[in-house]
Order: sequence, then structure tokens, then C-alpha cells
Amino acid sequence: MKSYIRNAEQKDYVAISALSEQLGYKTPHVAVLKRLKEILKNPEHCVLVAVDHDQIIGWVHGVYSLRIESEIFVEITALIVDQEHRNKGTGKKLVEHVQNWAKLQNCKLLRARTNTLRAESHPFYEKLNFTLNKEQKVYDKIWH
Repeated sequence: MKSYIRNAEQKDYVAISALSEQLGYKTPHVAVLKRLKEILKNPEHCVLVAVDHDQIIGWVHGVYSLRIESEIFVEITALIVDQEHRNKGTGKKLVEHVQNWAKLQNCKLLRARTNTLRAESHPFYEKLNFTLNKEQKVYDKIWH
């Protein structure tokens, strides 16, 4: 069967979790399922999976973002392709599908964030005509 892109479904949570681990995100499957359920209910989120021979080989998460200080944009918050399937066009197809979704939201700006340590992803986005806008630090505050 030919590879294709489709909307993610709750049943995809194990594959999404396993792919995330390839980039160092070790989240229990049950936590991924809980988050995925909430995200799939939200129309301002887009989660797509790439499927090849009935196996999920990649996924992307896009979020419609409203900000006071900047133009409306859709942000790619995560893009992961299985290490055995990289450099074969899957990531590009996932980005194109998020861009099409952004157009349906009347959005003309697509943004991607990538960790400065993931040097291999920087040329990927540049090749897809993204331009580096800024670098920043991210601060977290956790409370109980």
C-alpha cells in the first residue's frame, strides 16, 4: 500500500508515543493518550500521521495561534519521522499538509520551533523555505 497522510486518531497513541521516544520524549503511553484525546477535540489543533504499509512512520502537530503582538500563525509544535524513514520526503509531506490546514484557517504564516541542539532539523526547514526569525530561551515554572 502506498504511503499517505491522515488525521490522527486516538488509537494512534502508542505509535505517536514510540516515535516521540526517538527524539528523547519518554512519556508514558497513557499520558500521550490523555493529551491526544484533549487535542483531537480542539479545532485549533491539527494532528496528522504519515502511514506506510499500515505503520505510522511520522506525525506532526500544528496549533492555530492568536497573539496580540504578532500576526496570526499556525505553529508546528512537533514533527517526528521514524529514523528508518527520514530523508525520504515524509517530513515535507507532513509540513505541506499542516500548511494546507493553515490555509483553511485563513492563516498565511506557518511557524516551526526546533531545539537549537537538533541541528539536523535546521536545514530541513530552510530547504522548505522557512526563514530563521529568532532564537530564544524557554523558561518553565512548575507548581503543585
